[in-house]
Amino acid sequence: MRRNGFTLIELLVVIAIIAILAAILFPVFAQAREKARQTMCLSNMKQMGTATMMYVQDYDETFMSGSWGHRHWLFLLQPYIKGYPKNFTQAKGNIYACPSDRDGIQYISNPAQITPEPAATWGLVLDSQGRYPYWASYGINEHVTDEWPTLAAYEDPSGTFLYLENNDSDVEGDELTDAGRASCLEIRIEHNEGLNITWIDGHAKFARGVYRNNDRCVNANWVFPPAGNGGRTGDCGPWTAPANDPCP
Repeated sequence: MRRNGFTLIELLVVIAIIAILAAILFPVFAQAREKARQTMCLSNMKQMGTATMMYVQDYDETFMSGSWGHRHWLFLLQPYIKGYPKNFTQAKGNIYACPSDRDGIQYISNPAQITPEPAATWGLVLDSQGRYPYWASYGINEHVTDEWPTLAAYEDPSGTFLYLENNDSDVEGDELTDAGRASCLEIRIEHNEGLNITWIDGHAKFARGVYRNNDRCVNANWVFPPAGNGGRTGDCGPWTAPANDPCP
């Protein structure tokens, strides 16, 4: 007698095979999607590097400096970036928004120095709490703006940080972690445990995050980006200009 259909055992075997294939393939698909977002983010940071080199050449080889520089550098680059967003509170179309960043809203909490201008020109609008919100996924190396803002200060421009993926507008070696955040991090390593970095000479590349003891929430555990103690003598290596910094 000819049998029609499948037995229950056969159906269960097919379902089991499909489940195994899905378990294998879904993480691969997720990694591929994240790789695409990583590439888009890297493109953003390359454009930021190019825009910064144009800015530096226009200002006697000097980066955005002082508190104005490390708080408002994104908007000082605006004239050098084609197609900047009209609404900086939105991630869509925003060169300063990493596609992997789900919560990139930052705030200028003391707007007195930019009210009413240049905030209006920059496309910023006060919120109900008297702050200027804007979406940004990147931070500048605070040593560049506060201590060595000239390009000539860096003997290793291709090995010194300029911009990192970060949850604040600026960052240095003692600010890699942040106990106040759910992720416990100030830097962002959302691209398969790595981050994109723009360097002083304007180039950008991906780097894997490395930390000891399987505990990324302790600042001292970070190997790359290297942790530091903050301040002029505390964040040596790629954070500073060693010829001008008495590093140990």
